[in-house]
Parts: sequence; structure tokens; C-alpha cells
Amino acid sequence: YPNRAAWDKAAASVQYRDLSARFASIYSLGMKRSAALNLVIPAALLRQRIAQIVRREPRRYPFKPSPLLSQAPPEARAPLKVFEEVIQANLEYGREGMVIVNFAKGGTREQRRANAGYGGEMFNLFAETGAGPTHRGKAVTLEGTADFDQVIIVFYPGVEFFGEMIKSQFYTGIFGGKQLLSLIHI
Repeated sequence: YPNRAAWDKAAASVQYRDLSARFASIYSLGMKRSAALNLVIPAALLRQRIAQIVRREPRRYPFKPSPLLSQAPPEARAPLKVFEEVIQANLEYGREGMVIVNFAKGGTREQRRANAGYGGEMFNLFAETGAGPTHRGKAVTLEGTADFDQVIIVFYPGVEFFGEMIKSQFYTGIFGGKQLLSLIHI
């Protein structure tokens, strides 16, 4: 948020209170990160982007809307409506960028293998758009019984980009393979 007054206004909004009420647990986590790993992330994204250009891969962005979402039953579309309201309410604060903090579990070998396809496609999108993970590290529980393995901080070019991505053919085409759901904090 650009200043404390902007945060106070957002935190007092009905949308924020409704969204906050959905969270049953609060996690106090820290992150122990490797400087070397976090220096490699942007280099790996650049290397991937160069490979995409050389291979002349088709672009993933701009996104094409997914027809699957309009065909979903009303109860499945309800969370999307709330999500769209949150996006609209935060346009002023996140027009030029946003970060999402993911608290992730490692999972079984099969779950990690299934997630690799999802992660690879997201990495390709990040390389193409200049977005992606900025920090990654081991989750450290500060208080309570939170049980996560990793903290991954991901930069997106803005809330509109993020909203378009969630509703795109690209994302709905890869999300089904994701096995390990992360707790996400925007």
C-alpha cells in the first residue's frame, strides 16, 4: 500500500472483512532463505526466456479467457465473483504490481511430480512476462502449529494481470494437474 491511510481504508472495507472472515487459522511464519538460490532465480528466468525466443514458442500472454468458467455451475462461480470484487477493490493499490506469499507443503513424491507440470508452465509464463518468484526459502514456524515446508514470494505485474490469469485458458488448462495447494496471502 502506498501509505498507512490507504491500508486503513482497504482494511475497513466490507470486501476485506468478508474475505478475512473466511480464514479460520492465522499462521505466524518466517522464512530462512538461501542467498545463492535467490540469486539463481532471476538468472534461470532469463535463461528460460532466451530459450523460449530461440525455440519460437507461442506466447502465453496476453491471456485468452477460459470458456470453462462460464459453463461452471453457479455455486462454483460464486468464489470467482468475490475474487473479481477483491480485484476491483484493489486496482488502485496493485495496478503496477503485487506479490503473493505462498506457504507450501512438500507432499508425497507423486504429488511433487504432478506439481512439476504446473510449476513448469507457471515458470514459462513468468519468464515470458518478467514476473515470478523473487524469494524462496524454508518455512520457519514462529508461533502456533503451522506446518509448511516452504515460503515462496511471487511477483505479478498487477492485480489485473493476476485476475486475467486466473480466468484464462492458460491457467484453467494447467491448474487441474496441481496436487499441492498452497495457502496464499495477497
